[in-house]
Amino acid sequence: MDSSPPVINAATIIDESPWSPLQKRVAAICFCLALLEGFDSQAMGYAAPKVAQEFGLGPAGLSVVFTVGLLGMFLGSGAFGLIADRVGRRRVVLAGTALFGVFTLLIAVFGNNVETLAALRFVAGIGMGGTIAVQVALVAEYTPARIRSTVIMVLVGALGLGSFVGGLLATAMLPSLGWRSIFVVGGALPIVLVAWMLPGLPDSIRFLIASGRHDRARTLLRRVAPQAMTDEKATLMLPEVRAHRSPVATLFTERRAMATTLVWIAFFMNFLAVYLLLSWLPVLFGQAGLSPQMATAATATFTLGGFVGAIVLGLLVDRRAHSSRTLAIGYLGAAVFAVVASLTTDQPAILFVAIFFAGFGVIGCQGGLSAAAASMYPTSARGTGVGWATGFGRLGSILGPTLGGALLASGLAATSVIAVAAVPVALAAVAVGPLGLVNSRREATNPVEQLQHADPAG
Repeated sequence: MDSSPPVINAATIIDESPWSPLQKRVAAICFCLALLEGFDSQAMGYAAPKVAQEFGLGPAGLSVVFTVGLLGMFLGSGAFGLIADRVGRRRVVLAGTALFGVFTLLIAVFGNNVETLAALRFVAGIGMGGTIAVQVALVAEYTPARIRSTVIMVLVGALGLGSFVGGLLATAMLPSLGWRSIFVVGGALPIVLVAWMLPGLPDSIRFLIASGRHDRARTLLRRVAPQAMTDEKATLMLPEVRAHRSPVATLFTERRAMATTLVWIAFFMNFLAVYLLLSWLPVLFGQAGLSPQMATAATATFTLGGFVGAIVLGLLVDRRAHSSRTLAIGYLGAAVFAVVASLTTDQPAILFVAIFFAGFGVIGCQGGLSAAAASMYPTSARGTGVGWATGFGRLGSILGPTLGGALLASGLAATSVIAVAAVPVALAAVAVGPLGLVNSRREATNPVEQLQHADPAG
């Protein structure tokens, strides 16, 4: 009689069991973190008119302040993704959250000149950029396959919701408390969140198994599905071949090069458009004739549309076989509505509808890209895959504000700058459109890939 312990597929248990309190807590913590990241990523955009006034900055000077923070986010995305695949998701998320919280708070205290402001924003950006990518990998590895795309897209959409809340707070706080108050709130709340994360955020079960820490993985898996973990000596496995090459090489081997390239292009174009708009919309709407309150409200409406889009598009992606087509249609719709918004700044009712649906598409689809990146790579390279895709997108986020400043400095009308954002959005649609076909062909040539795709995060 065979007395060897049973072998349990951990991915199958996670996918087929009810969504447990532990899994919900991981998603809730990361959702709250994404809210704060969205708030902080847009804080400089909302504060920009007051910062420019205090320091006497023109468009070029403001571009520098925007760009250094985004450069930090670019570096953090790539570096933290690699580190997370080596030391675990939990440690990286904790460190990154503490880093951007502390240095955002320091902006309010020591940001008394442009140089100091830029330096502090750069370091805060490193922490912010790193945590955004790694928390997507962590949530993907804890969420059942049947709702994974929805949860990831809502998580990424929370960045837009955080920006929306930031707009509401900025409208209330800036006139009486000044621009530094935005950074007090944006720095203090992440530090409070770390206090919840320390006891409440576990590491990825998949990462623990892949790194040989089976006892801890068994403990966590028992909390996910007690009925499936009755044998304490059960051997845990994952439906994937452990990569023996570097995580970076994994992104371009086993016929992944084309899919990786398409995802990177889509991320680049998406981030270029989003950050061109997020950084400059308050200024652009002001120059187009809207009052400061209306300009801030219109910008907040753009980000609110992104959160709603993430929920709606996430549900569609989880229910449709051709998710890349859904994302491509979303991007094309966003491009059309961006152009409509640029033509209707003198008609507030139409403007608010158009800017809402522009955000619905361009920010809402961003979560779909993150879900796609998380699904393409094995556990040993997932943090790197999401992190480097996001990092490449961050190059677009650096170019976006710089491009906006250059266009304004050249004398281009504010409304035309808004219309320019439609171009990279349309190009994102072109990149993401064939992604489903490329991935299907790759999986068809690799039986292991087919097994992993039964577990969409694998």
